[in-house]
Amino acid sequence: MVPYTVHMHNKKGELVATATVHWKFSYKENNPRNKLQGVVFPVTSKGDRSTTETAKKIFAAAIQGIDPEAAEKVQKEKSWRFAYNKHLVTNCITAAKSEQKALSIAQAGLDAMYKSFDFVGADGKAVKFDEALKKGVNRFHTHTIVGTKPKPAGGAKITVPYKNYETNKEVLLEGEALLKQIDVWVAYGTIEPDCGEAIKAVVRNPSWCDLSGQVSH
Repeated sequence: MVPYTVHMHNKKGELVATATVHWKFSYKENNPRNKLQGVVFPVTSKGDRSTTETAKKIFAAAIQGIDPEAAEKVQKEKSWRFAYNKHLVTNCITAAKSEQKALSIAQAGLDAMYKSFDFVGADGKAVKFDEALKKGVNRFHTHTIVGTKPKPAGGAKITVPYKNYETNKEVLLEGEALLKQIDVWVAYGTIEPDCGEAIKAVVRNPSWCDLSGQVSH
């Protein structure tokens, strides 16, 4: 049973009720519908693919070389789902003390991830992710896409489809209407302020969307 907290708000955005529900689900790896492929969490000592156990091992490995005591506390944490944040704060504070510590923690964490996670091929066989990379499995390739449609008359125009669930009306927001709606989203907390400013910058500079002659790497 997995607990989820549900917050209910009125049309003004005011919190009116809070409820905790429990969601029960089952996952069987041998079920054809649940066939795993690609990068997946590793099988733990309990025989499942626990995200909690894997996360604890990786965070512990990341800080082990800098602060063994902190790493031990991570491994001994019995309530990871609800107490992991204090360990992440310790990780960040330790990393912020010097460039060397930050790079060391980051590299150790990445190394642990590559050695921990599994890669399941199309044949269903699993190998560690770092081994899969050495074998060159599913490497990325480059490709050139040549556009065939002409540029829109008058230049690019930023539009965002938006449905108001109070009126059930759907419109295409653009220009000042879009800028005002972005401010509403920021004020309500739907998006972060810096996200709102970034979107408005693109709306005010639609020519940025013209990628003619641009090469992506």
